[in-house]
Amino acid sequence: MLDTQGPEIRTGKNKDGKPIELKEGQILEISTDLDIEGTDTLIGCNYESLPSSVEIGGTVFIQDA
Repeated sequence: MLDTQGPEIRTGKNKDGKPIELKEGQILEISTDLDIEGTDTLIGCNYESLPSSVEIGGTVFIQDA
């Protein structure tokens, strides 16, 4: 058996602890500042290399687990 999972990237906390609903085609800004309170337009994540790993306008797949 082989585990091919890549690094786990976590988002920060959401504003007021509420879930965020994303809609197909919307723009979402992702910051590496985990102090940001997430909204449906801006979230923080723990992956500091994100800006050098993804181009502006690139696709990022997000999964709710």
